[in-house]
Amino acid sequence: MTRLVPIVCGQGFTLLVGILGLQLASRLLTPETYGTYALLLTLTGLGLQFTHAGLYNHAIRCWQREAATNGPGYLAFLRREHQRSVGPLIALVGCVCVAVWLWQREAFWLGVVPVLVLVNAAQAAGGLAQGVLNAAERHWAVFGVAGGALLTRTLLPLAVVAWWGPSLPALVGGLTVHALILGAALLALAAKAAGPAGAAADQARWAGELPGYQRSYFWLGVGGWLLQSADRWLVFAFFDERLTGLFALASSLAGIVPTMLAGVMLQSAFPQVFRQSDAAAAANDWRAVARQCDRLTAVFLVTAMLGLLALAALGPHLVGWLVDARFAAAMPLVLAAGMAAVSVQVNQFYYLLLQGQQRGERMVAVMTVVAGVKTAGSAVAALVSWEWFLGWQCVSAGVSAWLGRQLIRRAALGQA
Repeated sequence: MTRLVPIVCGQGFTLLVGILGLQLASRLLTPETYGTYALLLTLTGLGLQFTHAGLYNHAIRCWQREAATNGPGYLAFLRREHQRSVGPLIALVGCVCVAVWLWQREAFWLGVVPVLVLVNAAQAAGGLAQGVLNAAERHWAVFGVAGGALLTRTLLPLAVVAWWGPSLPALVGGLTVHALILGAALLALAAKAAGPAGAAADQARWAGELPGYQRSYFWLGVGGWLLQSADRWLVFAFFDERLTGLFALASSLAGIVPTMLAGVMLQSAFPQVFRQSDAAAAANDWRAVARQCDRLTAVFLVTAMLGLLALAALGPHLVGWLVDARFAAAMPLVLAAGMAAVSVQVNQFYYLLLQGQQRGERMVAVMTVVAGVKTAGSAVAALVSWEWFLGWQCVSAGVSAWLGRQLIRRAALGQA
């Protein structure tokens, strides 16, 4: 129970900041401006999802193993590898922005390259810090790092808009200030916690393990990005900026339910699941871990769906005091957008089973199939009509859950 207090406080803080951010955004921005900004935000996680994904997963999986004897040296290793990954991050962000510019022919996408690199590097460092602190079960520290990053990322761009006027450059300026503050705070934290490089044998062992994580989790990031962000780009591609903004705001509002729920459950569950995995010695032990993942997934699905149904019923009553009237058309989209967010999180607990077996390559295969089915379904539905697109979002969570469970159990336990 003591462990749950900071976790619940962190999620409560996330809820308050999310609500305040939505309230301010709906009053300060038009749906069209919010739509473009929402697309920009989908590119601020490229570092943690792609170039730094292997390092992050190595950290959360191996910290408990290394903390007792190699903790400071391992932190120095993480800091060095984070810095080395900035080069590939610059290349990735540049290629993505050039591709969007070739599609849209808007100079804005070329101008934001330096800002996106800075924001991605800071958020990747923040993700590493949260992962290590959570693996160490220092939940109040996780609250501090995550809460500070969320607060500055959400409110600083809107504060600049309130001061400078509603525009994309104002939002980008606020994001830049957020990245500078977060980066400086994390550099100070790393300098305090990290120690000497450690024994050469340890450094060589970590460096030898890392490429396997990098290969697997880079491609896992492709699936993760498609699940989290592809729908917004599909709405933009098949419809218009206004609908993109409305769908993005509905996604931000409805996404609070599954994101908070998954955050609480994962933060409290994954150290325990990994300890069970480290102790597993026979097939029955792995089946016990799988049953635990079944229970976690069932609780998540049922609770998230009940929460979204309640939120959808309340939606019309939120216009005026929470959401500005110009975004009133987003309220009927809450259920569909929320179920799409559930599909992103629904297999997270089963992925712990494969992570416990250190089988990242199987996670790649599962994520690729699930993300491919989800994204292809969204694209085909969007080709038909807006109503079909929304209908597919409502059923996608069930499809993703069933497909992911089948594939993961087959991979981990040899069962269909």
